[in-house]
Amino acid sequence: MTIDEAISHAREVAECQKMSARLIEDNAYIPESVDKEAITYGNTICAKEHEQLAEWLEELKQYRTIGTPEELKAAMKYVYLAKKNGTVGQVIENCVKYEEIGTPEECKAATEKQTAKKPDYEGDGYSDGHLVYDTWICPCCGKHYEVDYDDYDFCPACGQCIDWSDEE
Repeated sequence: MTIDEAISHAREVAECQKMSARLIEDNAYIPESVDKEAITYGNTICAKEHEQLAEWLEELKQYRTIGTPEELKAAMKYVYLAKKNGTVGQVIENCVKYEEIGTPEECKAATEKQTAKKPDYEGDGYSDGHLVYDTWICPCCGKHYEVDYDDYDFCPACGQCIDWSDEE
């Protein structure tokens, strides 16, 4: 049974107990020898207990979204270190700055793109018997550009630095 099913079941039982209490209370055919007040009281108590159970299960569900006890204990270690070594606000600000920089993989990829690479070339025609290279290709993303018109230091598509040092 899932926690949502348990919550639903507790609420159903509470409603059934309330309905049962009302039916007994309003039933004129139950013999006078039956203590209707005691039965309705028991049903009402049972209904309240199941409503409380549903509330507790809802609260438990919220705690579970926060994390497991092990995760919370690990997080508390970081809070302790933050309190010991600086304000929590400073630590959070530093974490935000770190995340803005990017993951180590993202930083490595960005650094590699700053290292100039020579473009590849393609030609699709001939002039005086020689192939005319009229397209340069980004060595990183493969985007095609016109040699005579698209003169970029960095690929507009991916940001790769282009090495034009051997170009005349």
